[in-house]
Amino acid sequence: MMPSIAASTCKAVASGDQAQLETIRSLRAELAVKQDRIEELEAQIGMRPVLPPTMPLTASQATIFGMILAAQGAVTGEAIEVAIYGAMPDCDKPRNPRGVIKAQVHHMRKMINLFGLRVDSTFIPGGEASYFMSADMKAKARALIEAERAS
Repeated sequence: MMPSIAASTCKAVASGDQAQLETIRSLRAELAVKQDRIEELEAQIGMRPVLPPTMPLTASQATIFGMILAAQGAVTGEAIEVAIYGAMPDCDKPRNPRGVIKAQVHHMRKMINLFGLRVDSTFIPGGEASYFMSADMKAKARALIEAERAS
């Protein structure tokens, strides 16, 4: 098992190992650049839409909404799980991620319904829930988002 960056930093500071400290600084800078790039790409594909401040979705709900808005068809619970929890260590993931996703979708639906938007569900073989928006709903959501950007 690899030690964490924090643990490595503490050891390097304690030992005065300048080479190791410089490596850690370099890795942190590289990580920050990659995290920025991930955020850019997620925004480009619609996973992080700029939502009106009057639509206060949580980060997870905004990701789900963005994925559904950007999808050609339905978005599976598995795809949402990967997008939200995929990069997390197992110890930080919820015990029942699909249950948490269902709850997030429920709360997201309540919020977007206030704007006249609707997310529908379908079940794929095997009983997994998938979520989608009709073309009309997507157009309405995009118009709402564009109106917010313009103001």
